[in-house]
Amino acid sequence: MRNSALAWTGHPLTVIAVVILLLNDHLFKSLWPGPVTGKLSDVAGLIVAPPLLNLLIRRPCASILLTGAVFTLVKTTTVGAALASQAWTLVWGPSRVLADPVDLVALPALYVAWWTWRHPDVRAVRRPRA
Repeated sequence: MRNSALAWTGHPLTVIAVVILLLNDHLFKSLWPGPVTGKLSDVAGLIVAPPLLNLLIRRPCASILLTGAVFTLVKTTTVGAALASQAWTLVWGPSRVLADPVDLVALPALYVAWWTWRHPDVRAVRRPRA
């Protein structure tokens, strides 16, 4: 079970999504603010969040479904957005998450997360350990 969780986390598509998320949030958004960089963060985050959550709860399907449910709550309610803002502020410093139902167009990215879980890369088990 641990190896499959690590394989999912270290899958090349998951790693690429992490790199895109970091570059987008720390560089691209300041250089090119707008809807494209906003949606790129949503897509990359939806690919990265399920395998990370799975490291904690060890339930891949539940990790994907919970990620989608929380994302939907955050993007469709002011309470969800406020709670997400507070959580991100605790972890990363001052953050502001906005409720924006248009961001739900990123939900199909959960399919990529599911696909990476179902198609593990045997070399990926070594990456997270490093």
